[in-house]
Amino acid sequence: MIVSHSSERSGAPKVLLDIADSLSPDKYDLTLCFPAEGGIATDAARKGYRVKIIPNPQMGFAETASLSARFKLFLSRLCFMFRLRREVKKGKYDLVYLNSTLSFYAGAALLRVGMKCIWHIHEHLTPSLYNRLRRWVTAHIADVLIFVSPSDMAFFRKTLKTVTGLFIPNGVAIEKGEETPDDAEYRERFHYAPTDQILATVSFISRRKGIDIFLEALRKVVREFPRVKGVVVGDVSLAAPEFRKKIEALAAHPELTGHLFFPGYCRNVRRFLECISIFVLPARSDSMPLAVLDAMMAGKAVVATDVGCLRQMLDAPEAGVVVSPESPEAIAEALLTLLHNPERRKCLGTAALERARREYSMEIFQKRINNIVEETLKGL
Repeated sequence: MIVSHSSERSGAPKVLLDIADSLSPDKYDLTLCFPAEGGIATDAARKGYRVKIIPNPQMGFAETASLSARFKLFLSRLCFMFRLRREVKKGKYDLVYLNSTLSFYAGAALLRVGMKCIWHIHEHLTPSLYNRLRRWVTAHIADVLIFVSPSDMAFFRKTLKTVTGLFIPNGVAIEKGEETPDDAEYRERFHYAPTDQILATVSFISRRKGIDIFLEALRKVVREFPRVKGVVVGDVSLAAPEFRKKIEALAAHPELTGHLFFPGYCRNVRRFLECISIFVLPARSDSMPLAVLDAMMAGKAVVATDVGCLRQMLDAPEAGVVVSPESPEAIAEALLTLLHNPERRKCLGTAALERARREYSMEIFQKRINNIVEETLKGL
């Protein structure tokens, strides 16, 4: 059983489908478990996987306004843990694959169940009581911990004395853009014209992803390049209410009128990336974002903040530009430099494409995952 913490079409759940694709249906009988209908659960069902829905609320306790709401959320979490534990025991699974430390409640439900477990870590955790608790659960559940970034392993150093820890970078499909149906009207949502210079980021709207930083940088860029448009690809409805208000306030600035667009979810990101000039990752925190891999495979210049393993991904400055996080000024300066130098943009895009094919192909990723699953199941 592969358990996802989320049904959103975001990075970690998308990697979950890549993991499932790594395992031969002739050898493995897979069940993919999601906390809600729709989104990535629908995608999994379309691919022919057996899908199990065990409801688990997606909000955190900090997002609930009242004590009664928090108590109700607590009961919902307990119900999810009980149902997952019962399903795993009843199904007699040989291995449970947990995706993201946000699967904490799933992990807690499996304490002392006594089966093999692989836990795929996608986040950079900072020291806190809650994160130490998450680390303790992983140490008592997982047989193998997989990290997408070497920097994410540091917090788990003590855990790795008793648990196998491996660094496996995410993979990206070379022909992904061709395999996914195109949304022919997507470019119309931001009034695309071939003469426009498109600066784009692909992300759900959150503070961690630094969308506010991108908007502040964009204001500085459009003063010098009036043909520039900033496009934020992603589902705005998923944003936390307070942060969404901040983004709306920034977007309403007169300097961004006609220069900023939120066209929503895009089915074929690779096809969309064909029309952009520069991809921007303004994150405050990240590990190894799939959107950057897509931009690299699309042969686009990338400007990213120095978080997670972005510097290593881009072999900066050879295949991309890396700047300090929390700095709209640094992002704006990097964007303006590349807008003034089309040849440099082209060189970065070419180097990024070559690096993505050489280091981060889906074939390499899936082979590594398949080998780890086989090794973990040996002796059963």
